Amino acid sequence: MRRNNVKTGSVVRKVPLDITGSNNLCNDITCVVAETGSPCYQITCNEKAETTTVLAYFNAYGDYCPPTIIFKAKRLKPKWVISAPPGSQVKVSESGWITKDIFLEWADAFVAFIPKTDRRPHLLLLDGHSTHIYRPNLEFLELMKANNVHPFVFPAHTTHWLQPADKALFTSLKAHWTNQGIVAVNRSEDKSLGKHGFFSIFTPAWTAACVAETAQAGFRGCGVFPVNRNAVVASAYAPSETSERHEVGYLNNTVDLFHGLPIFM
Repeated sequence: MRRNNVKTGSVVRKVPLDITGSNNLCNDITCVVAETGSPCYQITCNEKAETTTVLAYFNAYGDYCPPTIIFKAKRLKPKWVISAPPGSQVKVSESGWITKDIFLEWADAFVAFIPKTDRRPHLLLLDGHSTHIYRPNLEFLELMKANNVHPFVFPAHTTHWLQPADKALFTSLKAHWTNQGIVAVNRSEDKSLGKHGFFSIFTPAWTAACVAETAQAGFRGCGVFPVNRNAVVASAYAPSETSERHEVGYLNNTVDLFHGLPIFM
């Protein structure tokens, strides 16, 4: 970073987030206050769900860009955009995931976020999910080069330690998403909210989660900014443990299962 005069203070983060279906909205109740033996009921959502992808990007100072939301559909209906966060982009794809074209449109919005008066290099941190989209995308690479942006992809299997968004923003966003979802489901009496009701839940959750302290905590917790090599614990560098599969033993015509769960790092 010092050799290339990269401005670490302007590190900007972009990570895809997929919120997969309304059945995740109201399953996070951990405490119920009532007399022992009292019946407890909770209205839950239907089980049918589909993928909606949210692209979030922010910097180490705590500045957030409007998100990009991708619905699973062939054509975007105007009513789906009602109540979306100001300035956000709403797109559609057949799978609900990001595509090469949407990624390029997102890149244009990202470049517009960079202050034109700041001519220092900028570092764009990407997770591995974007690798197959941006590496063959010459237009994206040329756009980044023209705006003095240096893309960097986290090594495989390290994002749970190094992604600032996973450390803070998405944890907060999912909590607020759950809370807003519980209220919405109770209000709708188990009626499907559909795409037209997505932003009635997402926008309040996004607004509540996107505070400067959350972004700063994410970068600080990963040791990305301020740079802190000790932020990642030593055990994270250890090789993965070998998973063991125990044999099924037979004794006196009884199956004896040796209990043990495989460990994956």
